[in-house]
Amino acid sequence: CMKNQVVDKLLKIVNQFPPFHDGIDLYWIFYIRVKRSWKKIFIQKYLDTYYFSATNRMSFSYPKEFQHEYLEDELKIWIEELLAYRTRVMKNPIDEQARLLQAIPMILRMGLMTRQNVRRLMPDWAEYNLGVTSVERKILMEILRVRDGEDLNSFTAEKYFEYCKVAYLANPKTFNGFDFKKDETGREYYKKFADGRDGGLSSLDLTSQKAFQKWYESGAKLGSHPWEIYRGGNSTHINLSVSPGFKEGEWKVALTAFSTTRMVETCRIAIALKKANLPFTFSYKESYLNRILEEDWVGIVPEGAGIKYGFHNFPKEYDVADCIYLSWFFESHPKQKHQSLKRQLKKLIFWLPERVSS
Repeated sequence: CMKNQVVDKLLKIVNQFPPFHDGIDLYWIFYIRVKRSWKKIFIQKYLDTYYFSATNRMSFSYPKEFQHEYLEDELKIWIEELLAYRTRVMKNPIDEQARLLQAIPMILRMGLMTRQNVRRLMPDWAEYNLGVTSVERKILMEILRVRDGEDLNSFTAEKYFEYCKVAYLANPKTFNGFDFKKDETGREYYKKFADGRDGGLSSLDLTSQKAFQKWYESGAKLGSHPWEIYRGGNSTHINLSVSPGFKEGEWKVALTAFSTTRMVETCRIAIALKKANLPFTFSYKESYLNRILEEDWVGIVPEGAGIKYGFHNFPKEYDVADCIYLSWFFESHPKQKHQSLKRQLKKLIFWLPERVSS
């Protein structure tokens, strides 16, 4: 009950600041300083629920159930700081915003740096080895630079499992210790190594075009994961999906994996499919090309914010795939003077504009 009173008091102060709008969502952004430490507070309202998060990894929703050991003491600090901030804003909003935007530390800002420069400063970060021959690398670069393969005139479950076999044989080391054999059928590999929730795909008549089309149009795959051939999380799996082509009766196969952690395996699959003359569409190939050439933007996220899905928070035009913390640069250069490296980073990083509630 006491915790609810504290949150209610906090929300009363928050709602005195005009919210930003994102569709039907409302949100507020505050920066508070407690002693020598800064925190970024993000509050979002969706329908009747408020979602709170701070850069000390604390998050909760209200009025839904929430549990946090030190929640009440933490929120009392927020209230005290926001009341002081409100007083300064009411006195001179322009002055206060100018002061705050100048004072926000680099570690709480969002920025962008070219992968090439990130790798120069941290050579061990995001290392990868395609492990392919020079001829295969040439094939890969051609795949990434030219238009995708043609659609197929017909399709069956057997054809799909032919694709799958090539995809599994491209990365035998991935399945070490999982009873991987080189003489099994595509369907046998699929049953062993795919997600498993296939919506009945592996039980279809292998050679019947009608059976595949009927299954596809039946909606049996809805809620299932028939195309997840390499298991993983929301962004760390590899998909080989099938969908109707541009013309009536045609089909297209798409190879999809966004995560850099699966990039090597996905590139090897692409090379193997090309060598097997199996046409496919390669999703995110421009992003892959930029990552391989180290020409893409790497996102720098505020300390304490999530890294794994941090790319979602950057404008789409920057095509961010990977994120880092600013502190990693300093940890990688313990002998370099902090201020010297800080000055370099300030110039190398393209900082995104900051929003503050005022």
